[in-house]
Amino acid sequence: MQDTLSLGESMVLFTAPRGESIECASYFTKSLGGAESNFAIGLARLGFKSSWYSLLGNDPLGRFILNAVRKEAVNISHVKLISTRRTGVYYKSIASDGNVAIVYDRKHSAFSHMTPADLDNHFIADHRILHLTGITACLSRTCYETVLQTLTYFMGKATASDLTTQKRHILFDLNIRNKLWDTETSQQRLLALAKRCTLVLGSIDEYQKIATPHLFNNIRAIATWVLDELKIPAGIVKLGSAGAIYFDRKEEFIVPAFKIATPIDPIGAGDAFAAGIAAGLLQNKTMYETLRQANAMGAIVLSGAGDIEPLPTPKKLATFIQTHRERTQTLKSPNESTAFFTSLASKLDSDR
Repeated sequence: MQDTLSLGESMVLFTAPRGESIECASYFTKSLGGAESNFAIGLARLGFKSSWYSLLGNDPLGRFILNAVRKEAVNISHVKLISTRRTGVYYKSIASDGNVAIVYDRKHSAFSHMTPADLDNHFIADHRILHLTGITACLSRTCYETVLQTLTYFMGKATASDLTTQKRHILFDLNIRNKLWDTETSQQRLLALAKRCTLVLGSIDEYQKIATPHLFNNIRAIATWVLDELKIPAGIVKLGSAGAIYFDRKEEFIVPAFKIATPIDPIGAGDAFAAGIAAGLLQNKTMYETLRQANAMGAIVLSGAGDIEPLPTPKKLATFIQTHRERTQTLKSPNESTAFFTSLASKLDSDR
């Protein structure tokens, strides 16, 4: 059985020189990016058997992505090249003050036309962890249907509780993209998917977005909504520079973030965090140690340039955890208001 499977789109990433805008840059650095392929590469770098399921255009850009992911030892046996569709592209610039600008060119991409007919039931079921994001479900109606069918193939006749007992997991990263967000349709899709998962993670704003018209005044309210209304076994609230909070029916706790000198590029840090969570589950770590590892993964990527380039090996990850301090003095109870954690993260960002 393989360790992890991630379903989603990868695109070619063109990055402008730091401090230059996309509009004014005269040249760009080519690499690749996409939440699900970032996740798969993050697990492969740590030595796990990770698989990535996708469609790409049968064009130079699609072949570039396929070859790059293959070199990372990710299982790409179920990535297809489609001659009648194109590969998506996006452009990134990072201003001198750290602000990031993204321009997507992914309309009518090969992946956006993926359907349940592209799926292999037996391959999907042969994994311990299924990783999904809210991005895929919002790309198109057929992508949403494909995600639903993927869940069905992975779960079989098991419930979310059954999967947890079997040490199999469905990790759902809300990962909301405002440019893909259609309030009613997107909200309904993400709620339907979340209810079938074993662990959901997102920021305060992302939970608020899928829960509207609910209003969360504190983290406990988010936990109650996830556990009691959505019936999800466990959840994680990402707090940025303030760390992360884990909750299930037995426990809840805060894990502080690691201090880093200078953030370089925030894009990809959330995918690294998710990879750290999956790795901890596969390693049978406690959830506290799992979140600590995930925080370290995110911090490492935040400290480097590119979506996948900074992703660590086991040795680099262990060294980072041993040599970097956590912000233990900054955190209080999970019962603190959401406004407290939001303002805390902003303060920590400005105090770097």
